[in-house]
Amino acid sequence: MDPNGSPFVSDPASPPSVPDDVAAEDVYDEEPPQHVPGSFLEALPQFFVFPAILVVTLTAIYMLLRLVVGAEPDSAREVLDEFRVAGPHGRWQLMHSLADGLRRGRLDLADVSSAELSLIYEAELQRAGDGLQGETMRSTLLHVLAFKGDPSLSHYALEALEGSSDELAMAALAALATIGDPATVGVIEAQLASPVAGVRLMALGALGNIDSPRADAAIAAAITANDAIVGRNAVLLSARRGNAEALPMLLRLLDPDSYAGDRSMEQGLSELDQSSRAQAVAAATETFLIQACQAAAALGDPAARDSLQKLREPDRPVKVRSAAINALDALGVPIENS
Repeated sequence: MDPNGSPFVSDPASPPSVPDDVAAEDVYDEEPPQHVPGSFLEALPQFFVFPAILVVTLTAIYMLLRLVVGAEPDSAREVLDEFRVAGPHGRWQLMHSLADGLRRGRLDLADVSSAELSLIYEAELQRAGDGLQGETMRSTLLHVLAFKGDPSLSHYALEALEGSSDELAMAALAALATIGDPATVGVIEAQLASPVAGVRLMALGALGNIDSPRADAAIAAAITANDAIVGRNAVLLSARRGNAEALPMLLRLLDPDSYAGDRSMEQGLSELDQSSRAQAVAAATETFLIQACQAAAALGDPAARDSLQKLREPDRPVKVRSAAINALDALGVPIENS
């Protein structure tokens, strides 16, 4: 026994004995030998067979999920065929799917006539009634009808504006914006006097999507509205449409100091704490400055150059500086590195 109490004798002078059937290199090799495929055919499965199995497995899972959840429709016609035989909940899901497909550009109404859409809308309106579920379906149907782009369907959206909820009114205005029928300008303009801020903004946006002198005049008149948010957006729309009379107010929108102390920027933020409210106001101000730069580029008036140059200062947000540089470039102002 070792003097230290170890059961093994450790004599530096004599190495430990090794059995005859064990090679010396095996005793001192700390890493076990690795198997290397002897040929290309032995390595072939890991490059082709195993990935093929993985692909087949994932494909089977995908097909199973499509069967459980339901495959996306290939056409608007397919959706409407299913819509006619579905139950109440199924009809809403299908119409929502159709509206989403139209919005994304994946589906279109090329093979669906306006007359067919009218029949579907009227039948569903009678079936659903005036409750919350009925308004939800009505809003979705208006969204679908709008993508047909047929002015003959505008009257459904106009009817939805009469005595409806705020949500349905905004859906109707969104539909009118998509259709872009100049004959609806008068009704849309009247919605600028709505007591609901969302309806007023949606009405202004609808006017911005209609190409007519009357729409131009209505937008210009909204610049002096009591609602500062509507007024600012009217300035932006009017400038984008080439109205030179919007320039003085646009120059004001290009001035960051014009937003300081404006309580209208805090609309809808009363439930936030002071810090969150300040961040929201700062974000809204930045958005207005960016939109004002883009409107100045569209208007093309050289008088906006000085205001745009000031927005290139290093202390401005990066997106604002970028928008100002793009606007100056559109006005033909040489851009120097700063």
